[in-house]
Amino acid sequence: MSKTILISELRAKILSDAATKAMMTPSSRNAIFLDVDGDGPADFGFLCSDLRGDVLDTIAVDFTNDGDFDFYIYNCQNPENAYCVYYSAGSNVPMLLTKAQTTRTLDMLIPMLDAIRNFDAAAFAKFFKGMKAAVVAHFANANSSANKTVLISDLRAKLEESAETKAMIRPAGKNAVLVDIDADGPADFAFLCSDVKGNMLDTIAIDLTGEGLFNLYLYNCLDAEETELVYYPADLSAPAETVKEGELYEKTMAVAAKAVEALCNFDAATFGETFRGLKKQMIAFSENK
Repeated sequence: MSKTILISELRAKILSDAATKAMMTPSSRNAIFLDVDGDGPADFGFLCSDLRGDVLDTIAVDFTNDGDFDFYIYNCQNPENAYCVYYSAGSNVPMLLTKAQTTRTLDMLIPMLDAIRNFDAAAFAKFFKGMKAAVVAHFANANSSANKTVLISDLRAKLEESAETKAMIRPAGKNAVLVDIDADGPADFAFLCSDVKGNMLDTIAIDLTGEGLFNLYLYNCLDAEETELVYYPADLSAPAETVKEGELYEKTMAVAAKAVEALCNFDAATFGETFRGLKKQMIAFSENK
């Protein structure tokens, strides 16, 4: 197969072998759908986003085994510029994965491209059967109670259910929830999706000065291994500081873990008390940094 993967060429290769041909499910000219585990629904989709085109540019995966593709890798033949979109169960809202999450996805993408370009029917079938099992297991692990995804829309809805927490909400865009936990006017915490069109929480911002400006940001906040701490000094002309080690970093990570746990296991009765306590801790840490 040529270096540039064409839908028509891949289809011809798959159809040339009885075992891989049996995996194919109905699709259009610009797409190939494969049921690699023989249970009926397609597990992988190899697509050209141009309905009249033939170049593979998107790989879709059914993580949940429910017959719907819920994970898409766009620009898939150009890993350096690939980006990933995920749909949570029952949602039609696309969520753009963070840079760190996308980088880890390349560990899955590059072997897939190799298996396609170096097509061998037996190896191809074995590889994608194994890949299906791996992605389902990865999805289950990523959505365990210890690694739960938090959606901005879900958090907003939970806050609005209680009169006490609803009163904390301050105006924000669709990709953000701002809360004033001490009822003094300005928001103290911002729960954000860095993609303005997205819905997955990936950033927590904190106003440590009470002046209405967020000056501490936790990027990739749901992924402890990839969390990045950025601090903006009170002097607005001073540059931002990326904190990677030391007492402030360690203590902030501990606070971040408690914040994420509180968001994942939301309890309206304790939300205000929890985040008021976390803010006090962060103010104390930053003043002594």
